[in-house]
Amino acid sequence: MVNPAPVSYSRVAHPSIVLPDPAAEASTMRSIVHSSLVPGALVTGMLLLPATPAALAGGCPHCVDYGLQPSGDPLGTLDLTDEPFDLDLRGNVVYLAISNYQNLGVHELVTVDVSDPTSPLLLDTADSPGGHRSVDVEGDHAFVTFPDLARFDISDPSAIEMDGFLDFGVFPGETAGHIEVEGDLAFVITDLEGQSAEKLRIIDVSGDPAFLGSVTFSYHLNDLAVRGAYVYAVGFLGVHVVDVSDPLHPVHLGTISMENQVTDIELVGDIALVSVFERPLTLLDISDPASPEVIGAGPSLATIVAAGDLVYALHASSLALYDLSDQTTLRPVGSLGGVFAHFFDVDGCNLATVNPHIGDELRMFPTHCAATTAAPEHANPGVGHPMAQGIPNPFRGEVRLEYELPGSGPGEIAIYDAAGRLVRRLDLEPTRSGDGPGPRSAVWDGRDGRGRRSVPGTYFYRVAAGDRSVIGQLTLLR
Repeated sequence: MVNPAPVSYSRVAHPSIVLPDPAAEASTMRSIVHSSLVPGALVTGMLLLPATPAALAGGCPHCVDYGLQPSGDPLGTLDLTDEPFDLDLRGNVVYLAISNYQNLGVHELVTVDVSDPTSPLLLDTADSPGGHRSVDVEGDHAFVTFPDLARFDISDPSAIEMDGFLDFGVFPGETAGHIEVEGDLAFVITDLEGQSAEKLRIIDVSGDPAFLGSVTFSYHLNDLAVRGAYVYAVGFLGVHVVDVSDPLHPVHLGTISMENQVTDIELVGDIALVSVFERPLTLLDISDPASPEVIGAGPSLATIVAAGDLVYALHASSLALYDLSDQTTLRPVGSLGGVFAHFFDVDGCNLATVNPHIGDELRMFPTHCAATTAAPEHANPGVGHPMAQGIPNPFRGEVRLEYELPGSGPGEIAIYDAAGRLVRRLDLEPTRSGDGPGPRSAVWDGRDGRGRRSVPGTYFYRVAAGDRSVIGQLTLLR
């Protein structure tokens, strides 16, 4: 079947297809705490301030230590009246794809404010002509699918409205399922009625949504992940690598076979975590994205969500937590019992879950509180007087970060927003042979790892090298 792509569409390589800066991977201020200069204190510019428990936990007032196996009583709930089939948590807003098995006319995108997770607040509800079973947020838009694709303007989460629609009815018997959006492209797994075959369709969502290219697979697909010019589609036979550098003509490069059906995939930097049904989780090295290599294994897990070096995973009725700092193995940290989630997401201090099979509720749970666990040995300060400061501060445009870490080796500057999400990483200025101690500097241009201008507000930065680190605060003005 020929895709009805616009005749005027003549680009060979879509401009959004670039390898992202690994610094854009989500993280939290917990990673700052583990490497803080002095146990019980944070360094802000040149001042040493006593740290409160909330500050040590990355500003998360409701976190718990999963290592203590706490009971999974929700912090707060919200009745949604209809079945929530998927969710995407971005900062303090949850985006929910709502459908109803009995009433096929109910298709809603719902936004919920969870800035106070103990009292989730319904913000808005918007309908579309098609059902909602999968949702993904990219920039100021939310995309929902099943059986068609609808795009919503969410620039104001309290006043959302549909501003784009793509009818999959042009392909008889084909319905849109799981969706992932990266830049101006949407990648959708579609089901072919009466066939075991499924498609991976690519859609241009930069303007009015339009079909581009597709790849047909002769087996079931469950999930997908996007890294630059490559898509990893997982399903019955394993992990399938697709080159999408030309979105009009995607190419299936090959398959990494697994022992059973692959149910989920999550990317963490150069690592892909692959869940295999009733088999150990597989870790793939995707530093060469076209040729992934198996480098390790872990426990048998279902749905997984990464938050920096922490990996949350569904395990029976609990949320299990693992440490991925080793990159080749998952070290058990603990679990939160009695969660009974079917879909969940983690961002900053928030953990949101839904389960359409046991109720129509959004349930908020605490994240892991790393501050209650022992700090690593390298957090000891040793000798010297580390320092860091931003000039100017507050700033517009760019800021020079001056720092001095006695005896420092290779390292980096990590910049976080006020919610603890990683915004950007900067390399430290190298130390030349024979150089003595003294201040060095790096410049942050106020942009994230994808080159997007950061919003005005408060940011934190951590300068780390060898066994030393120092933390400071910045204010970005309009």
